[in-house]
Amino acid sequence: MAADTIRALLEAAFPGGQVDVLDRTGGGDHFHVTVASDAFDGVSLVEQHRMVNRALAAPLADGTIHELHDEGTRMTLRDQIQHVIDDEPVAIFMKGTPERPACGNSLRALQALWNAGAPITAVDILPDPAIRTELSAISYWPTIPQVFVKGELLGGADITEELFASGELGRKLDDALGADRERVVKTVVMAATAA
Repeated sequence: MAADTIRALLEAAFPGGQVDVLDRTGGGDHFHVTVASDAFDGVSLVEQHRMVNRALAAPLADGTIHELHDEGTRMTLRDQIQHVIDDEPVAIFMKGTPERPACGNSLRALQALWNAGAPITAVDILPDPAIRTELSAISYWPTIPQVFVKGELLGGADITEELFASGELGRKLDDALGADRERVVKTVVMAATAA
């Protein structure tokens, strides 16, 4: 895909805005995008990010664009956490990663989600203590792991395991995501940004 095509999509989505597109590798699949628009006035950084991604939904969905860095929508750590909670079908904030869980409770919750067929997005809270602090400020839940389904806090390891054992976790996932959901596991890395 050409940078001009990306620019045209963004200019159509943000009329009168300033759009700059840089092909980062020359291969037409990794772009650096800067968008300045009145449409962003009064809109949270998370929502700005979503607006840009919606404008480029087709090339992102079909894999034409493999990486998009949208300048001007840098998110705070709290924004990054909220973005994962809001946008990922199932999110688990855990100690460690799915490949290397760092505590038994995180492993138990992860296994319950996997066994229920959940698509899992994991965030390791250990690299930065601020992740846990910001997460608890958002969720009002003090312990780790924390499991969210479609933006709703499910709970920690005990609750997730109990819901799985009773069959309710599978029903919740079916209701929220449909029975024919893709079973994938991915990890999101959080990065604190300067205030």
